[in-house]
Amino acid sequence: MVIDLLFVEGEKKIFQIFRSTQFRLLLFWTVLGTILRLTQLTAKPPWTDEFATLVFSLGNDFKSVPLDQIISIETLLQPLQPNPSASVSDIISLVIHQDNHPPLYFVLTHLWLNLFPSGDPYISLWFSRLLPALFGIFTIPSVYVLTLRTFTSLEIANLTAMLMAFSPYAVFLSQEARQYSLAILLVTFSLGCLLTAIKQVDQKKTFSGWLVFFWIGVNSLGLLTHYFFSLTIAAQVLALLIFYLRRGLPVQAIKRFLVVFVAAATTGLIWLKFVLPKGYGQSMTSWIHQDNSNLLSLVNPVFQLLGAWLTMLCLLPVESPYLPIVLLSGLLMLFFFIWVIPGLYWGIKAGLKTYPFMVEMTLSFTLSAICLFFLLTYLVGIDITRGARYSFVYFPAVIILLGVALSCFSSVSKKKDLIIVSLVVFFSAITVVFNLGYQKYYRPDLLIPILESNSSPGVMRIIATPYKSLVQIGEMMGIAWVLHQDKTLPDTHFLLWNHLPISQTLAGVTSNFDLWLIDSSSTLPKLPNCQLRSQRLPFVNGYPFHRYQCHHSNVESKNN
Repeated sequence: MVIDLLFVEGEKKIFQIFRSTQFRLLLFWTVLGTILRLTQLTAKPPWTDEFATLVFSLGNDFKSVPLDQIISIETLLQPLQPNPSASVSDIISLVIHQDNHPPLYFVLTHLWLNLFPSGDPYISLWFSRLLPALFGIFTIPSVYVLTLRTFTSLEIANLTAMLMAFSPYAVFLSQEARQYSLAILLVTFSLGCLLTAIKQVDQKKTFSGWLVFFWIGVNSLGLLTHYFFSLTIAAQVLALLIFYLRRGLPVQAIKRFLVVFVAAATTGLIWLKFVLPKGYGQSMTSWIHQDNSNLLSLVNPVFQLLGAWLTMLCLLPVESPYLPIVLLSGLLMLFFFIWVIPGLYWGIKAGLKTYPFMVEMTLSFTLSAICLFFLLTYLVGIDITRGARYSFVYFPAVIILLGVALSCFSSVSKKKDLIIVSLVVFFSAITVVFNLGYQKYYRPDLLIPILESNSSPGVMRIIATPYKSLVQIGEMMGIAWVLHQDKTLPDTHFLLWNHLPISQTLAGVTSNFDLWLIDSSSTLPKLPNCQLRSQRLPFVNGYPFHRYQCHHSNVESKNN
C-alpha cells in the first residue's frame, strides 16, 4: 500500500515536471540546439584533423598512401575505407604511436561507426559528425541541471541552456568530427562537481563519497579525451586555493578535495610513465610553439584569446565573401559588445552579491584557466591560444557566468534586452552553420571550381605538394574527398614528394598534364618542360597554389 502510494506520488511529480513551463523552455532550447547542430552537418568538407580522427578510428593509418608516386583519388582515400578486422586495442595502439591525443574519443568513434556501416566505399561523414553533435546536444540539458542544482535559479538555468544551445563556439565544435564537444561535456560535469562541493561547504555539510567517486571518474575520462583537460583540473585546484585563502575550508572537505586531485594526478602520471612512448607527439605539436622574435608575436596571444571569448557569445558573418556584409557585420558586433559588456560587468557584480560562493568559484576557475594559458604561452613557449578550440578548458564556466550576468542584467527593460541578446546569439549560430564564421582553414570546395575552369581540355591534372607530415596528406585528402563527392574531374591524380625530387617523379608521366603545385614554399622547384602560368586566380584558404602546363616529350629528370 505504501509502495503503491509512493509510486503514484512519484508519477505525479514526474508528470508535473514534464508539464511545467520551465521544462518546456529547456525542451525548446534543446530542440533548437539540435536543429542548429544537425543543419548543414556535412556541407563543410572535412579537414586535416578530422581526417586523422576518422582514419585512426577506423583502425587504419596513413602508411597506405604512397610517397614519391603519382596516385589516384581512390589510392589517396584508401585509409578512409572501413576496416572490419580492426579491434579496440588496434585503435588505442594507433593513436598512442601515431597521433598526439588520448584514445578515448577515437575508441568511441570506432564503436559508433560500427553501428552505421556506410554504403559508400568510404566512411560516412554524416555519422562521423553526428557523434560530436550528440555530445554537444547533451551538454545543453547538462548545463541546465548544473546551474539549477548549484544556483537554485530557474532563470539562470534557462539562460545558460539557451546560451549553450546557441553559442557559435559550441555549435562550431559540435559540427566537427573531433573530441572537443565531448571534452566540453566532461568539463561541464567536472565543474558541476566542484560547484556542488562548494555549495555543500557553504551549507556546512560534507559532500558525499559518491560525488568524489563521480568526480574522479569524470576527470579520468577527461584526461583520456584530451590532454589539455589537465588544465581544467589545474584551474580547479587554483580556484580552490584562492577560495581557501579567502574563506577557509573544513578539514573534512580538504581531505576529499585532495582525494579527487591526487587521483587525477596519479592517473596522469601512470599514463605518462607506463603508456606513452618516448618522444610522444613532438612532431605533431611544433605548430603551437611560441615565437617571441617580434612584438607582434608577443601580443598575438592576447588577441587570439579575446577572439575566442567574443565568439562564445557573438559571431556575425564576418567571413562572408561580400565585403559590405563583412563590414556591416563587424560594425554590428562592435555596437553589440559596446552595449552588452557594461551590462554583463554589472550583472557579474550583482551575481557576486546574490550567489557569492557560486559566482566567486566559477569566476576564480575561469580566471585561473586563462592565467594557465598565458603561463604556457609566455613561460613554457607553447602557444595554445592559437587554437580557439582549446578554450574548451573553461568554456562551460564562461556560459555560466554569462547566464548569471544576464539574469542580473542592470536594465529598466530587462525582458527586451534578453530578447535582443538571445536573437544575436541565435543568428551567430546561424552564421557558423552556413559557414560565414568559424570557416575551416582548408577550403578544397573553393579550389575545385578553380581547377574546373582553368584546366587544359583533354589533359590529366596532377595536384602535388611536398610531404612534411601527416598534415599534407590531410590537405590532399580534402581535395580528393570533394572530387569524389562531386564526381568531377575524374582524371585527377596526386603526388606527395618526399625523398625524390618532384621532377624525377614527373619524368615518368607519358602524356601532357596540368600541374597544380600546392604549398611549395617561396622557392619553386625547377620543372623541365613545365611552363608556369601566372594569371591571377582567387586565393583559397589552406591551398596556396601555382599552376603549370607540362609536356611529356622532353621531360628530363632534374633535382629541385
